[in-house]
Amino acid sequence: MASRSERALVEPPDDLSAFPARTIRRNTRLYRAHTLGRGPWWFSSDGDGRFDLPAPDGTCYVTDQPGAALRERLGPNVVRSGAVLRAELERTLVSRLALPAPAHVANAAHPHAYVHGCTTEISTVEDYGLTKRWAIAFRRDGWMGVRYAARLATGAISVALFGTAGSPGWPEDLAPVLGTSADLDLGLNVVDPPTPASLTFVSPLS
Repeated sequence: MASRSERALVEPPDDLSAFPARTIRRNTRLYRAHTLGRGPWWFSSDGDGRFDLPAPDGTCYVTDQPGAALRERLGPNVVRSGAVLRAELERTLVSRLALPAPAHVANAAHPHAYVHGCTTEISTVEDYGLTKRWAIAFRRDGWMGVRYAARLATGAISVALFGTAGSPGWPEDLAPVLGTSADLDLGLNVVDPPTPASLTFVSPLS
């Protein structure tokens, strides 16, 4: 019998056309955290993301909660430390978005996803090569993205949308929220780096 600590997520099957589905409607509120001065819609193909498709395709990541969008962007180090630099939040915006048309996506958060070899590890596994192969398989079988549990924001749902790499030119939020906004309810300590006056400098031991 295999160890219970062994990874359960397997390689994607040859046919995912019958995978559980979810339609993301045009009026569904979606959120994305992005760098100040850059647009919120960006389909990445650089390989850094969990479900990044190779060029000429790409993947855009959104969530169903504004605070979750920011936590997902900030990354695991911030979650582990419980603190984030104010300067990092000041150069980050959170946009509220809506799709220009409905998106029919594979629902990896569905209770029956396991029938196809998909477990919740698809949201957390460190092997991005494996999750990218799932993304390629979903795209191959006609899905417009994948809906899954957010990794760094418990209770939130993320959607990895598939499209052409780059910016699609879709409508943007005209009043995005700055990352320092209390409305985002991050649950993190916002800190400033120490000033030289607050530090004690000592000579190295000879």
